Amino acid sequence: MNRLATLSLLAALAAFAPTPALAPAAADAPEPAPPACEARLGAGNYDAFLRTTFVEMGLGAGASVGSRVRAPDSFHSSDRPVTGLIADVVDTGWQAPSGDFVLRGAPEETWVLDVAGVSRVNSRNQGHMELPGEWIHVGCTDTEATAVWQTRFDDEPVRVTHSFEIPVDGRYVVVRVTLENRTDTDLEDVYYLRNVDPDNDQSLHGSYYTVNQVRAQPRPGSALAMVEATQQFGDGFASESRMALLANDDRARAAHGGFRNRSASAVWHGDGVSHSGRNRADRAISLAYRLDLPAGESTELIFAYGLGDGVEAAMSALGGRLPSAPTKPRIAIEPRDFTTRPGR
Repeated sequence: MNRLATLSLLAALAAFAPTPALAPAAADAPEPAPPACEARLGAGNYDAFLRTTFVEMGLGAGASVGSRVRAPDSFHSSDRPVTGLIADVVDTGWQAPSGDFVLRGAPEETWVLDVAGVSRVNSRNQGHMELPGEWIHVGCTDTEATAVWQTRFDDEPVRVTHSFEIPVDGRYVVVRVTLENRTDTDLEDVYYLRNVDPDNDQSLHGSYYTVNQVRAQPRPGSALAMVEATQQFGDGFASESRMALLANDDRARAAHGGFRNRSASAVWHGDGVSHSGRNRADRAISLAYRLDLPAGESTELIFAYGLGDGVEAAMSALGGRLPSAPTKPRIAIEPRDFTTRPGR
C-alpha cells in the first residue's frame, strides 16, 4: 500500500474512534486560611497590630492599648474604625467575639511612670504622650506574636521598654516592662501604673458597668496581685465576659476605682481606689508597682491581661496561684448617674 493510501485509511479509522472525555474544569481554589499569627505596623509606624488565633490587639504610638487607624484587612476587627483588645473567648470562629474591652465609650487605657515625685503619662485614648517612643520590633514566631516599644530620648533618666506578647493559641497578653536607670544616681520610690476602664461586652448589650473585684494581693507565701472585671448572667448582664490584670510580683498592688487615674504612687498606696472588695460600676481597674532602681541598673515588671478562661492560663504562665476563695463579699452598687457617665 502506497503512502497516500495508508494516510487515507488512518484518517478514516480516526473518524470512527471515540472522542476522549474532556478533563473537568478545575474548581476555584479556596481562599487560604490566614496565618495563626500576624504582627504589623500601621502607616507611619505609628500603630502596631497583633493577631493570633483568639486575640487581636491594636497599640498606639505611646505603647498604650488602642490604635489610631483601622486594623489590616486580614484582621477580624478590620470592620471597626480602631482596634484595642478583642478576643474570641469562647471559640465561636470569630462569629461572636468579646470586646472591644478598652475602646468603647470614652476609652481609657493608660500607663504612668512616677520618678522623683513627677508623673509622666502615656495614653493614646486621652491624648497624652509625655514619654515619646517608637516601635522597634514587631514579629511572629511559631508560638507568639510580639511588639516591642521603647522610649526615644536618651536624656530621660529612665529608659522604658514595653514588650507585648500574645501566645498563638492563648487568650491572654503578657506585657514585659523594662525600666533602666540611665543616671549615676540611685532612684528610690519609682512607681509604674497600668490603668484601664473595662467595658467588656458593652458592644453586645449596651452596659458600660462591670463587677470589679480584687482577687489577690501579695502576702506571705504568694506574690500574686490580681483584679478582674466581669459581666455575668447572675449579676444581671445579658452576656458573660471577663478581663483581669494580674502580676506575680510582691512589688505590685491591684486596685479598682477611680477612672482616669494619673498617679502611680496614689494607686499603689490605695488613695482614691480600693485594694480589696468588689463593686459594680463604670470604673477603672489598675495594677501599680513600687520599686527602687540603683544607678545604671534595670528591672523587669511582668504582668498580663487575661481574657475569659485565659485568666487562669495567664496566671499559670506568670507562675501565680489564687489563694483559697474567701466567702463571696457583697457587691457595693455605685449609684447610677445618667447625666455624667465616664464611660460614654
